[in-house]
Amino acid sequence: GTGFLVSPGLIMTSTRVVGTKHEASRLTAVFFEGGKRPRVEVALLPNQFYFAAAYPAHLDYCLVACETTKIFNVTPVKLPLVSSEWATVREGDHLLAMVHPVHSGGAATMRAATAAAASPASASVNNAALHADSMIGPGSSVLAASTAANAVAEEQTPASVSRFYEVLRRKDDRFHCKAQQNYVCAGCPCFDANGALVGLLSQVHDPETDALTATIVSIVSAVKHIFANGRISRIQQEPLFSDVWSTWNVPGDTARIVAILTNFTQRSIHKEVSLRFFEHCHEREHVSSIVACGGTGVLLDSLRRHRGDSEFTHQGLRALWAISFDVEDNRAQIREGDGVAVILGTMRDYPDHDGIIQYATVLMYNLTLTASIVSDDWANDGLDVVFAGATRFASSEVTQKFAIGFFKNVVAANVKHAEKAINDGIVRHSMEMMKAFPANEYLNDHGVRLVSAIVQCPTYHGLPALAVCVDPVVDAVIRFDGANALRVEGSHALWGLGNDPRNRIAIFAHPRGADALQASVGVVSAVRTIS
Repeated sequence: GTGFLVSPGLIMTSTRVVGTKHEASRLTAVFFEGGKRPRVEVALLPNQFYFAAAYPAHLDYCLVACETTKIFNVTPVKLPLVSSEWATVREGDHLLAMVHPVHSGGAATMRAATAAAASPASASVNNAALHADSMIGPGSSVLAASTAANAVAEEQTPASVSRFYEVLRRKDDRFHCKAQQNYVCAGCPCFDANGALVGLLSQVHDPETDALTATIVSIVSAVKHIFANGRISRIQQEPLFSDVWSTWNVPGDTARIVAILTNFTQRSIHKEVSLRFFEHCHEREHVSSIVACGGTGVLLDSLRRHRGDSEFTHQGLRALWAISFDVEDNRAQIREGDGVAVILGTMRDYPDHDGIIQYATVLMYNLTLTASIVSDDWANDGLDVVFAGATRFASSEVTQKFAIGFFKNVVAANVKHAEKAINDGIVRHSMEMMKAFPANEYLNDHGVRLVSAIVQCPTYHGLPALAVCVDPVVDAVIRFDGANALRVEGSHALWGLGNDPRNRIAIFAHPRGADALQASVGVVSAVRTIS
């Protein structure tokens, strides 16, 4: 059998040559030039990497890792990963195959070839042989694997043979050729007249016809199969982003973008594809498919990989925000992917970037909409980081609105965070923002609910520090007279505050304090009557 190096430490061959992952672990690869230089033998390392096409059956190829130390100077054959490198093969074309033949019916040496020929017509082709003792009978189609210790002696190792094969017929992923002489081979690299790799030749015995058949598996089909299985990242190449995008992107196909990110992990390509993925996330019709195909994890991974780029981070958070609202399952995927740590990390990395702080704050609010998921592992950290951002951007109405909402969510989820919110100045800041943005009903609603959550805590004893809450809560209850939900929470907040005589004095000292109590009580009574 023959094979060829396609990346440092990675051989491409036929599954017929190496067999299963277990069988491959018993084989070695022999590189030689056919001259006086000694051959170089390296072990296959399938436990590091092994991938064999399982379907369709005729797509017979395998990628397997090998040792690299002894073959660092062997240049791999370039596997065509983008369409600009895909050569067209037509019926009637003559292709050059590099073959290590084994005569049919005789003792065999299983060989894997390869390496880098600048041209298929060049004689200076580095070759490798995967070998083990085996017998090929008239009905055999897979060579049996043996231990590396059974290596044949160098004088028994036949040099590679260059043979031309005419393409008689193209069908699906294969080129059918006329079999030559009485030998079998598999995994042999085939090149066109321009030296481009176009396929893998296997000439084997067909038990149904009792004859040799020569078939070349299209390298383009193999590459597409490798892409579909997310294995291209193992091949060390640096194609242009424009070539990658034009080859593999399908407009509107979320799964395809995720697949590109999975396969092409080179930093520059990954970054450009990620930016396009971020844009894709903003189209509402794609959100469900993004979550379904694992796009949430890919998005978080992109933010981790490119965290040193502020604009990239800004766009990434914006995309994450786009999939974080409406559906709790979407938010759950973000949390399960350690998204909270990613978001808080961006806020620490870019404390002066208003866009990053704003989107990160909104995300933290969205991720805590369900009280049961607020984790003690990050709640205190979240309070500190979000509060720092809210303090820095006190003039940002959006940031304040969702920051106060986040504070409210955390305190409501676990009453033990109420004391921290009071002592660290979070409650005072929230009340100041209610005064700074008196017309923002959403912000004021969050502020009132924050106070309501605190005063309803079993451990609350009317702390004097909450006197700062009286005026903002009274003002909100009076101002938003049509917001029943706010007034209900305002009632809870005011009556809870009033449990402390000093706060009660402050309530009635407010010109509209009594009106606020009366209005809120009326709303609560109405709500109870309706319910």
